Amino acid sequence: MNTENLQKTVDAKGLYSIVCSQDLSPYEIHKLYQSRSAAEIQFRTMKTQLGYGCAQFNVRQPSVPDS
Repeated sequence: MNTENLQKTVDAKGLYSIVCSQDLSPYEIHKLYQSRSAAEIQFRTMKTQLGYGCAQFNVRQPSVPDS
């Protein structure tokens, strides 16, 4: 195993671990994970374009009577 290339990849892209209950190859799991990530990005983009991308809070200030 070329640990130098592995370390370069980890440094560039990070390292994550995925556990799967199905009998899939690491390649198949990675492709499924990528497609899930792409779908989440698309939903985030659509929500942002529709104005639902961030939480908005409105706080009513109590009125102060004039003295």
